[in-house]
Amino acid sequence: MSLDYQYQSLDIKNTGSTVYVPNNNLAKLMYYIKCATSVIQYDLDDRIINYKNYKLLSAEEEKLVVD
Repeated sequence: MSLDYQYQSLDIKNTGSTVYVPNNNLAKLMYYIKCATSVIQYDLDDRIINYKNYKLLSAEEEKLVVD
């Protein structure tokens, strides 16, 4: 009996940063959407994912974030 071992090498790079997300549910949701879209590489309008400026959203834009 013969055993054949194969392996793959993975190069893992630790990345990240510290962020401050305002204590607001809309801002937290916007931050979550920003993280999720960066992982799946999906582009959204910057106003929808710019959680630091959550107070500047119009009612229509807030609805886009929530829906």
